[in-house]
Amino acid sequence: MRQIRYFLKLPVVFLARFKNILFAGAIAGGLLFLLVPRVKPLFLGLQAGYTIGMVGRFTSDDLPQSIQKEVSIGLTMVEPDGSVKSGLAESWEYQDEGRVWIFRLGEHKWQDGSRIVTQDINYKFSDVISEVLDEKTIKFVLKDPFSPFPSVAAKPVFKRGLLGAGEWKVAKITFIGREFVETIRLTNTKNNSIQTYKFYPTEESARTAFKLGEVDELRELVDPR
Repeated sequence: MRQIRYFLKLPVVFLARFKNILFAGAIAGGLLFLLVPRVKPLFLGLQAGYTIGMVGRFTSDDLPQSIQKEVSIGLTMVEPDGSVKSGLAESWEYQDEGRVWIFRLGEHKWQDGSRIVTQDINYKFSDVISEVLDEKTIKFVLKDPFSPFPSVAAKPVFKRGLLGAGEWKVAKITFIGREFVETIRLTNTKNNSIQTYKFYPTEESARTAFKLGEVDELRELVDPR
């Protein structure tokens, strides 16, 4: 019986002796649970991630299509086999033998959480007049009939600057002077992974950077040797 009473009394004595430490630990654990999701983004800038080298001089308004398509999507999307599937638009139709195209938006949001409406669709195609019919419907009137127009509407759309609707979000951009992009860092909206694009003036300088370990991969080189 003494052994039973001893083992029953042991947790009580332990709690009485270490209650302050246990209480402080519980408070600290609760604070960490609440603060870690808020603090974690601050450490993304310290992560190296994966760095990709590309050649060329680009402004923030004229980035390579491959990067634009990572950050956002268009009304449609073009598959590798050339077929067109839904993007921001859930459906579309044509009239007047392909001179008029009407797109209807699905339920999509920008990376800031706001809903995408047709007033946000800011394509500037030559010889094309756009008309917002309502928040979900937009019409394009072409100068001449053009049956492949849905593939043209795959051009990624941005709300302002480089705020898109894709899987990757622009986290930071550095410039050479005031115009040309030097690096652009993207974070994945699903898993917070990081990839950085770094631009070089020539293929030779890009290859040198790769040999020195400045970048992990080179893309879209004219001469892939």
